[in-house]
Amino acid sequence: MRKYVAFAAIVVGMACVLAGCGDDSKPSPQTTNPATREPKPGSAITARVRIVDLLGNPLANMAPIATRQPNAFDEPFAKGPLSGSDGYSSIVLDTTQWLYVRAWDPATRYFANNYFDVPPGDAPVDKTLEITMAPGATLKAHLSGAGGGPVGNETVGLMMLHPDKGPWWPCEACTDAEGGVVFSPVPPGRFLLRFKAAESGAAELPEVSLEPGGICDLGSVPLS
Repeated sequence: MRKYVAFAAIVVGMACVLAGCGDDSKPSPQTTNPATREPKPGSAITARVRIVDLLGNPLANMAPIATRQPNAFDEPFAKGPLSGSDGYSSIVLDTTQWLYVRAWDPATRYFANNYFDVPPGDAPVDKTLEITMAPGATLKAHLSGAGGGPVGNETVGLMMLHPDKGPWWPCEACTDAEGGVVFSPVPPGRFLLRFKAAESGAAELPEVSLEPGGICDLGSVPLS
């Protein structure tokens, strides 16, 4: 079993990536209520999971999940019970699948800062998988159209892209009359950002850093 950190490092040791607005992907409904698929008899192992915050303090009410892709919105293949006050839980993994184990906060206050890559095979998981969670960030912007006027009262898609893993987290919000838009909560870290408005065009921004629990205001962002 090998451990991979899913995000590029920032000051707190985590990173994010933005997924493009032009992507039609949306967070799966199962992300907030993941369904467990029972492995075939004889093809299951149980992994012990501990879920903590950036300071190493245990987090309760977090669900360990396993997905087939490492991004933050792939439909869970399996899930474990919510963590207790000590941060511990467990998850049953299908040994015929290549899975990525991380954690999900049903209240979307926290996002996973790392995941574990578990390849197929019946070798036991002989250590506790510690998943670190970081508080979500807020992203703000004022969008303008090709003529320079505000993109008012439009639905805007945001995709956060990881530099290596590709589309990482999609989000959607509506602008106000002055073109202001707020996406919250979103994963903290370093991402490429893609915006796509329903009628006024799109924009792509290079790497943007979102601090855990912080607010990132991009200011004016022109669409074309």
